[in-house]
Amino acid sequence: MRWYWKRREPGEFDHEAVWGSLALAVLAAARFFPFHRINFPVCWFHKLSGLPCPSCGGTRAFIALAHCRWIEGISVHPGAALLFFAACCYVPYAAWTVACRRPRLRVALTSGRERIGLVVAAAALILLNWIYLILAGR
Repeated sequence: MRWYWKRREPGEFDHEAVWGSLALAVLAAARFFPFHRINFPVCWFHKLSGLPCPSCGGTRAFIALAHCRWIEGISVHPGAALLFFAACCYVPYAAWTVACRRPRLRVALTSGRERIGLVVAAAALILLNWIYLILAGR
């Protein structure tokens, strides 16, 4: 795996503007949208199996974290908390690269083994988070 800075080419599509805007919109919605007034449907996986799905509690965790209830947000769904903190870090990075027209940080996976390792690591994190949700009775 190799990390490097890539210069912007003229006319190149600005991915940071799109993903940074999306991350900012999700964070703002978690903070300001009145989710408590919406009657969410029950998770079908949970309804059929009696177990939480891997994403059960993710919205509640984002809302708790956006309202600075750190312990609650992390305990409800640690995986969503990790995504929340990643989004919080990505928004300023994206704004900085877009506003200042700076080079972009890139990662090059140099072999198929690295790609497989990344997929296995992501799957393991999702599985560990799901085990936590099941054991916590969420």
